[in-house]
Amino acid sequence: MNLQVFIRCFLVGLAYAVASALVAALLGSMSRLAPSLENFVVWVITGTLVCLALSPFIRNSTRSRQHTIVATWVVLGLVRSVGLGIEGALFKPTATIDAVVGALFGVLVSLLVAWLSVSLLMPVNRDAQKHAGNTKSWWG
Repeated sequence: MNLQVFIRCFLVGLAYAVASALVAALLGSMSRLAPSLENFVVWVITGTLVCLALSPFIRNSTRSRQHTIVATWVVLGLVRSVGLGIEGALFKPTATIDAVVGALFGVLVSLLVAWLSVSLLMPVNRDAQKHAGNTKSWWG
């Protein structure tokens, strides 16, 4: 593993932790996790590991940055946020609205993580090389 990739993934993990702490503070009692130092450290580790897991796919993507961001966001949104919302609705049915609101904020945090991951990890010249020789549309 490249040290530069790890450092960039750590930055994504740090951004994820800050965003998660802000969401937890905004949601207050609706959030199942309080913005504490222990949770912040867990969020940094979690965000870093998620970015590291997605880094080979992002770095080797043959799609444009926008398509790679959307694909990464869909993976994060479906697997993490929506899954947690469903889990919360099933195991705490009295707090269904809390779970839905938490999932919506989770989808937004996932968009931030997807955008930041692709921005930091995808090679810069990939889009220029792709569009220079390719005149097909996305559907083509």
